[in-house]
Amino acid sequence: MQVAALLGAVLISASSAAHIDVVRISLAQLYLGAEVAGIVRIDSVEDHDFSHGGPPALREVLSATMLHQYKGEPRQHVHFFLDAHGPADYRAGDLAALFLEATDPADPLHQLSPEGPEVFVSRQVRNTEHRLTVDEVEDYRRVLGTYATPRWGGKQTKPAVSETLLYMLASGSISLAQSALIDWQNLGAAVDFSETQIDALTGLTRSAECPIHLRLSILKTLTAQKLVAQTAWDPLFESEDGDNLLALVRATRGREHKHFQPYLVRALGSDSLVLSGAAARALAHPTYAGVEPLLETLLRDDDLRLNYAAISGLLGIGSPAADAMLRQAAESHASKRVRRMVTARLRASLDRG
Repeated sequence: MQVAALLGAVLISASSAAHIDVVRISLAQLYLGAEVAGIVRIDSVEDHDFSHGGPPALREVLSATMLHQYKGEPRQHVHFFLDAHGPADYRAGDLAALFLEATDPADPLHQLSPEGPEVFVSRQVRNTEHRLTVDEVEDYRRVLGTYATPRWGGKQTKPAVSETLLYMLASGSISLAQSALIDWQNLGAAVDFSETQIDALTGLTRSAECPIHLRLSILKTLTAQKLVAQTAWDPLFESEDGDNLLALVRATRGREHKHFQPYLVRALGSDSLVLSGAAARALAHPTYAGVEPLLETLLRDDDLRLNYAAISGLLGIGSPAADAMLRQAAESHASKRVRRMVTARLRASLDRG
């Protein structure tokens, strides 16, 4: 059993892989679907004639030097073409983690020439091309080496899935971290993180060196899997500002909890119209009943954006108090546009009900 196989428990079929620009595919899933996998340096991207004496058949072929190989018969060089919707955009000199499939021997594209080397196909696209910086190579080597090493047998012991995912999330490589999130979210509770590992993941959410979108993705997954309580969000609410705080407020949507209410109310009173509006929309849930008077203040504001955000918030709460405020706005709000919007939204709400 390999860690890649465990991580690929939800591997998308090969037919879907042709369109992996519109689905989420992890590094482990790419590895499992490949016949040759390794870290390469792209040497050239050239048109090649596969006519072999027949009608002209030009196809762009990429040639690469294999720097570190983890799957397939050992090769110093590989030749491949891209066959995907929205193909990867490799350039000569790029370092990349490459995952190749064999071509059919009967296919005219199978060999560069009748006696030439085999040509492989890559279905990697621009969100799965895994082009590497020099600094990322060692992290990819460790992860791919983990995938390639048998978990049981001999003297080699493969790290647990949880250890591999934690390493990827903490690596500093956005591509590795995003790949780890895909596997973690797919596997759910099957990833048996220890308390120490959960503490490490929680620590990542508080690291200023980690991009906010990644920190929030980790935090949302920890919360969804009930590995941490809503209190794990507190350090971010207490320390973040600007765009980070805006992202944090928006991240609470779909995860409504009374614990967030004081933070959202505080954001509601921000001098930033964008943050205030985001908080109003985040409060659009019955969980937050009781904040209607604060939203009514925004509903009466001179700024239309805040009016619209307040309407969303009150509609989401759906309490008798919220309904009364909306009905009054439909009749007497100073803005004709707001009156029309409230009337339309109330009518739509009644139709759905």
